Amino acid sequence: MRKYVLAVCDDEEYYAEELYRYISTYGNERELDIVCDTYPSGRALLEKVENGESYDMVFLDVEMPEIDGIRTAVLLKQKLEFVVICFATSFDEYAMNAFELSAEGYMIKPVAYKKLKEVLDKALILLDYHKNREEAEKKYIEIEVGRGKEIIDVTKILYLEKRRNQCVFHFRDRELICYQSLVNVFKLLNQNLFLYTHQGYIVNLDEIKQVGKEWVYLGEGVEVPLSRGKAKEVRQRHYKRVFGDE
Repeated sequence: MRKYVLAVCDDEEYYAEELYRYISTYGNERELDIVCDTYPSGRALLEKVENGESYDMVFLDVEMPEIDGIRTAVLLKQKLEFVVICFATSFDEYAMNAFELSAEGYMIKPVAYKKLKEVLDKALILLDYHKNREEAEKKYIEIEVGRGKEIIDVTKILYLEKRRNQCVFHFRDRELICYQSLVNVFKLLNQNLFLYTHQGYIVNLDEIKQVGKEWVYLGEGVEVPLSRGKAKEVRQRHYKRVFGDE
């Protein structure tokens, strides 16, 4: 299990502790090894980095005494080989500064846990690409969503569904509409892990709990159609996935 080292820098103790709790909760939910330190000022954080401490990601309050969050971010990027920066502030007027610094996240306090999860999900993808691009490219794909693109972790996909000319990604906790065809998305996926159960459905083999006559069961009440033409292959590959080659 890869270890992620994070820091929270905020002169307001309440907000620092709240972010720390949220990050700990996120690590437990995702079953990740996350270490998080807290600092009351940019100066204290920078001194620690000067003495050899390194961080993968830093959450910075913008308005702090002596050295503000913007200046702290500039100095951190000079001192660390690679660090993901996220600003957390009570004032959205600093958003432009954040974008100019190429900050990967910007949150308005009080921070909602849902927003923190979104920021961390994206940050960990960036960190994985930085640490081991070859492995990351096997785990993530880039898809077209809305007016932009999003990188997603394919191991989190339950199944994909054709909906008109779009492809819908189904996860345990959300859906994501992709503006690419199901056929084209399938070409991006690891075809040892994903397979068609129906002309309009693709399933993650690791998520299959049971293969029925007309349905594939993914647990927690999730069912995906199984066509007669695909049934034999799905059963064989599910059996092989569970029991091996024998």
